[in-house]
Amino acid sequence: MGAEEKTNFTVDASKCIRCGRCVAVCAGIVIEQGEDGLPHMLPFERFGWRG
Repeated sequence: MGAEEKTNFTVDASKCIRCGRCVAVCAGIVIEQGEDGLPHMLPFERFGWRG
């Protein structure tokens, strides 16, 4: 199970304008903008969190 499933992180692609603002304001630095322009959550395990 990935981080997005563990946290119920979802993005409505029809509403996202792909501006990257959510990436810029994410205090945990766990969101990145994917190649498709949509935000994606990075795996928490890389930060030492095991969920």
